[in-house]
Amino acid sequence: MFGKYFLWYTILLPLYLSLTSCTLLSSPRTGLLALALWVAAQVLWLQQGFQLEFLGKSTFVPGLWGAGLAFFAVNCWILGVVVKDIGNIGNIGGQAKGVGEKVTKRGAGKVVQ
Repeated sequence: MFGKYFLWYTILLPLYLSLTSCTLLSSPRTGLLALALWVAAQVLWLQQGFQLEFLGKSTFVPGLWGAGLAFFAVNCWILGVVVKDIGNIGNIGGQAKGVGEKVTKRGAGKVVQ
């Protein structure tokens, strides 16, 4: 029941995993680490929520608070990997254009700064 609040974005996972630059699939170590950390953080948070909701134990501090921070940190790391991969899609030769570098518009024949 608690997990549904953290699973809505998994509908987008097939779109990301279909990318050829998907780090989570191309690097099995990173992919398995991400999966293991995500599952562990989810289980930790759900265990604390179960104790609070069903057993009536006050688990807010440090249990639920710490589990929430751990889950947040794992999700931020995974999101960083995904954003980095998506940001690399349009790069030519794996190099991103920096600020101030000249970029030529296709078909315009002009140099834009």
